[in-house]
Amino acid sequence: MRIVICGHATLFVESSDQILLIDPVFAEGLISGTLQFYPQRRFSLDQMPPPTVLVITHGHFDHFHPKSWETISRDVSVVAPRDPELLKALGEAGFSKLTIVDPWGEAVFGRTRIRVTASQHDEPEFGLIVADDTAAFWHMADAEVDPADGERVRAEFGKIDVVACKYQPVVDASMSYLRAAGDSFAAKHVCEWLEAACAVQPRFIFPYASGLAFAGQHAWFNRYAFPLTQHEAVGLLRRRLGANAVAEPVAPGDMIDVQANAVRLLPQAAAFVQSVQSEIPARWEPVDTSTLPGVGSAAERQELEDLMRACLAQPFGRWLSEALQTPDNPWRSFIAWGVVWQLVVHATADERLCFAIDFRDPAHIDLDEGEHAEANFFTHLSGATLLRVLRGEVSGMIFWLAGAARSYEKIIGVRDGRFSFPMFPPQAEFRPSDPLTFFLRQRAGPH
Repeated sequence: MRIVICGHATLFVESSDQILLIDPVFAEGLISGTLQFYPQRRFSLDQMPPPTVLVITHGHFDHFHPKSWETISRDVSVVAPRDPELLKALGEAGFSKLTIVDPWGEAVFGRTRIRVTASQHDEPEFGLIVADDTAAFWHMADAEVDPADGERVRAEFGKIDVVACKYQPVVDASMSYLRAAGDSFAAKHVCEWLEAACAVQPRFIFPYASGLAFAGQHAWFNRYAFPLTQHEAVGLLRRRLGANAVAEPVAPGDMIDVQANAVRLLPQAAAFVQSVQSEIPARWEPVDTSTLPGVGSAAERQELEDLMRACLAQPFGRWLSEALQTPDNPWRSFIAWGVVWQLVVHATADERLCFAIDFRDPAHIDLDEGEHAEANFFTHLSGATLLRVLRGEVSGMIFWLAGAARSYEKIIGVRDGRFSFPMFPPQAEFRPSDPLTFFLRQRAGPH
């Protein structure tokens, strides 16, 4: 079996006797260019072998794209959910060999089985398992799954060779911002999706179905819509699966070759699609940093850095070390949760001073300079306010009272062999702050 990565949610699968094209979208962008593909792709559709089976998993615009069907023969067999509007569009486009499959139903084409997996979403949609006499591949697509779904797949098919794993909680994150509910990371949903994928004990797993970014005047929204990167999801999957599977990020044009003795990722091996070097979208940073002013002069900038480094190295560092040795100290929870804390100080309008502490190894909790690739708890501070606090001009209480600090998190860990996440109180005032502003609030200072 071979699987070609086509970008976002589109896949091209060659089984032992069929060629499946799943959710084809060959456009450069969607919604009049509001969304661009990331990474961008270049197709040579005249080089693509004609599919024998077309699969449409559901009717969302980034999976159901009639213009992309123009080059597909109308004699191809089509597998689709029981969605009247979707089925009507397929019929009007000239597709007549329609197979409607309900959750946990099956369609068979020669030696290839397509087993539809269920979704808890209200709209008709599915994931699917493609299985032949050589391998089995589970594409979760956009389906809302939980560990029980993975266990059912494992019971029926045994270990799955390859899994395309859903990982990006884009709807929760973006809708939370658009509806004035603040930053949001749907850790419970992400844990369920990843755990379902791990339940089938895959030989190879890759995060998929999140290959879009907002463009042009809408590019600012990337900071709010996409909490996880592929590499972050890969890191989580590797920690959960250990040596039992290979987890890798993929790009358009990559091919996964599944053999009895090995599963190989072949970068840019596809003949009809290639990855195009793309501008990296803004990372997830769901706070308004424009309201965290920096200092106003080069002298103040240097003073801020000197005072901050001195504080972090001595009084703060000593306090944190002692706190972590104290039973029941709240900061010990950072160790239990596997927190990697990222501090970002907005020194000037254009410059940030970044430090990080990795709490995952209690024996080596050190302050590192720079941005940490695996950070999952973030604190942004106004450089101007921090300078006043470090000078002793104002109390550290100002961080809590006046909006000079912003924190957000995307914490997922592995505990007792399964994905887990901290159950924070619903009231924001009882959720954990960051250790630095907590320390500065406790210090004596002007009131």
